[in-house]
Amino acid sequence: MESLQRLPASSHWLAAINTGALEYAACGSNDRRTLLFTRAGDSSNGGAPSIWIARRATSDQPFEPPLRLSRLDGFVEAPALSPDEQLLYYHRRDGQRWRIYVAER
Repeated sequence: MESLQRLPASSHWLAAINTGALEYAACGSNDRRTLLFTRAGDSSNGGAPSIWIARRATSDQPFEPPLRLSRLDGFVEAPALSPDEQLLYYHRRDGQRWRIYVAER
């Protein structure tokens, strides 16, 4: 198995993403310029997990401040892009059940 190492620039690149809330389940675009992730504990969605998107101009610059994908409402998390990056799969809690949903760009 390959050994992974944290990139020294990761703290710099992700400074606008990592907050006092809980950020997890990140998914990046193939060109490394878009990052989708889950944030929980943020007041913008009443503390419930929500999916956020951050972009950057080039793959060696820091990400800009992220935006919450407010159309993906409710208790949503764990974004995953399709190979062509036109579809976004995610979990959504419906009552006591978790279901997988898809959104289109």
